[in-house]
Amino acid sequence: MGPSVSHAAKLSDPVETIAILEKLYLRDKDFVLCCVNDSGKGLTGDSGSHWSLLLIDNRFKQAFHLDSIKGYNSRHARELCVKLGIPDKDFNELPNQTMVIQLRAMQGCCLPNLLMHLTLL
Repeated sequence: MGPSVSHAAKLSDPVETIAILEKLYLRDKDFVLCCVNDSGKGLTGDSGSHWSLLLIDNRFKQAFHLDSIKGYNSRHARELCVKLGIPDKDFNELPNQTMVIQLRAMQGCCLPNLLMHLTLL
């Protein structure tokens, strides 16, 4: 899911969020990658200073949050999870720098294969 869509979903009321998600058929996808921004302001203006990544696993209704500053965007990622139908008990904060370094190492070999199986919107 693109950054603007995930940000809109996070800030919209539940009815609007459901309408956004239904049009994208996100519940039909095994995995959904979401960009999370720390802005709490509306959809206008330039705000927010930090981005993180949220992986939604629809097969098991779990979320995995990857943040280079562990915990910094947790509140925002949890808000988005609630809108996406993931219970808070199934929200997982992944280790910060170690995981980022591992993902960078995977970028050249494994990541392209993983991305072939994901639908990015």
